[in-house]
Amino acid sequence: MDGRPIADPPLEPLEATLSFDEGGSELSADARAKIQEIVESEQFAEGGQIILRGHSDSSGSDDANIRASRRRAEAVRDLLEELGASEERITIIAMGEQNPIASNALPSGEPDEQGRAANRRVDVTVEVPPEEQEGIRDDPALAAETPLGEPADN
Repeated sequence: MDGRPIADPPLEPLEATLSFDEGGSELSADARAKIQEIVESEQFAEGGQIILRGHSDSSGSDDANIRASRRRAEAVRDLLEELGASEERITIIAMGEQNPIASNALPSGEPDEQGRAANRRVDVTVEVPPEEQEGIRDDPALAAETPLGEPADN
């Protein structure tokens, strides 16, 4: 070993998916528990941006689905703020029925209830500040010696 400090592995963004009932924006007990885990995470503590992408299934009009997806993301935002996230950190993107993760209909044309349930969600991403992605967190000596954007072992 050459005596230089070893950099921590880079911290990755945190991603989670929260599910919602049909037509609803009420947070379930499971969603509340996941949000609590997010707030207790290292990524949250580092202060990066929080992106909330609200989604809906394909039932209803495009406008109604955009509104539903926004209400879901706003419910997540409200709890995050209640638990300590600052408003400036949070970005809401209402996706409506765009970007489904499952089929909304069966081959017969009937609704696919399981697929629709999977599509009613908010995808949460807690980004990591750039200096944390470089793997130099928690080591002031290494941080001081290594300009951002340069490898720590050059």
